[in-house]
Amino acid sequence: MLIVNQNIAKRSISIFRNLKLAPADPILSQTISFNNDPKPLNYKINLGVGAYRDDNGNSYILNSVKKAEELIRNDSNLNNHEYLPILGTNNYIELVQNFLFKDEYSNKLLNENRILTGQSLSGTGSLRLISELLKISNNVNKIVIPNPSWSNHKSIFIKSGIEKIDNYRYYNFKTQRLDLVGMLEDLNSLNPGDGVLLHVCCHNPTGVDPNNEEWDKILEIIERKQLIPIFDMAYQGFDKNLNDDLYIIERTCELIFKNNKIKNMILCQSFAKTLGLYGERIGSFSIITSNKEEKEILESQIKVIIRSMYSSPPCQGSKIVEMVLSNPELYNEWELEVGIMRDRLKEMRMLLFNELKRLNCHGPGVNGPTGWEHLIEQNGMFCFTGILPDQVAALEKDSSIYMTSNGRISIAGINSGNVGRLSRAIAGVFSV
Repeated sequence: MLIVNQNIAKRSISIFRNLKLAPADPILSQTISFNNDPKPLNYKINLGVGAYRDDNGNSYILNSVKKAEELIRNDSNLNNHEYLPILGTNNYIELVQNFLFKDEYSNKLLNENRILTGQSLSGTGSLRLISELLKISNNVNKIVIPNPSWSNHKSIFIKSGIEKIDNYRYYNFKTQRLDLVGMLEDLNSLNPGDGVLLHVCCHNPTGVDPNNEEWDKILEIIERKQLIPIFDMAYQGFDKNLNDDLYIIERTCELIFKNNKIKNMILCQSFAKTLGLYGERIGSFSIITSNKEEKEILESQIKVIIRSMYSSPPCQGSKIVEMVLSNPELYNEWELEVGIMRDRLKEMRMLLFNELKRLNCHGPGVNGPTGWEHLIEQNGMFCFTGILPDQVAALEKDSSIYMTSNGRISIAGINSGNVGRLSRAIAGVFSV
């Protein structure tokens, strides 16, 4: 009897006993710290979360989305929770393709049946699916990502089993501008078949984007070296507008169609920010293939990946997207609302810049008389301020202002009610 009990004791040891405490996510942990701060809510400032807020600090539900939801509720054919096909509905796929690939050369590739598109769990899920596909293809030597980049990029590729992940120079930490020379040098050192991750617009975390001329220089190397462009697009419409922010996508499609030196292009896209559908996890992946036969093969493979990962995508977010993209009235209203969000972000950048200038606070930049010119030169939701880690810690401790340790802030967390206190606090840590 004693022997039996001893055997039971041995078997009862936890199978998880060798696991260690994982490090906290550098972005999401900021929100936890913000919520645990006992200071009044109207005193604290959260500049870490990447979600749009209105000028009162509230979440913003787009009117076009509200109307789409109402139409869905009143349609007996849509108001259900049935399973979707593995890649999403044909209607979703067609609408998304027509939305993303409507210019001359991308549309030609679409008409040649060379673009595979499917619904994904927002941009993150799209990247994970693509990384799984790249892994089983065995034809991508390594993937390079910008330095710096969204903190989750590297983790996604690593978890998919891609072992070779390097950085290329992107941001000049001294000038707060694009390090184009360094970037071109690093891309030029790559080998055919290497994958290059590129942010389409409103780079996260820096807010620094190539202009069209710089994009052309980047693409020249990608084409000549036969690299694989992997585009991440989470902030379409937050720089110029929904159409003009697609410049680099259309330009790549033009090179593929005309010269055929680049065989493939990958686009991972999200509706989370531009439609405010953060919790719906709705986005898409698109792959330009060398021919329609290759498209069929890739479609079969990615269906297997999805089936074993989450079986089929969620339905509510896709129904909203379908309704907005298919209804001209809703689409026009959505386009106007994206403009409202884009303009507020630009306004908050200028307001913060003017406040710091008024306080005679000289920033870390070297491109202008105030040292804060980079605030208004960068684009989109995020800004690389140049605030140092010890200054970030002081802002959190003394003023309950939360941002990531590298000084990245979400412009959406700034509003007309808190920009004055924020500016004074920043001026305080720069005067020490």
